[in-house]
Amino acid sequence: MATMGFRLSERFDSSWGDTWTRYVQVSGLSALEEVIGLDCSLCPCVIDELGEDDCRHTVYAEHLFGVFDDPDYLLGYSAQIN
Repeated sequence: MATMGFRLSERFDSSWGDTWTRYVQVSGLSALEEVIGLDCSLCPCVIDELGEDDCRHTVYAEHLFGVFDDPDYLLGYSAQIN
């Protein structure tokens, strides 16, 4: 049975400066305003280090970091960051 995972990702948009400009030019997606997704190369995980309590809620996937099984637990991080 698959486990649903939740992750806090950074938004990839014009605030990234030249990186954003180059991405839009190369992709040809001139109407693109932002990217929000699980692609770690475009939208890095907001959480850069896991704490002791995180292990109980972490979903271990081969190429994903900072994926949790409980959205309410993850929202606790969101409150701490903002």
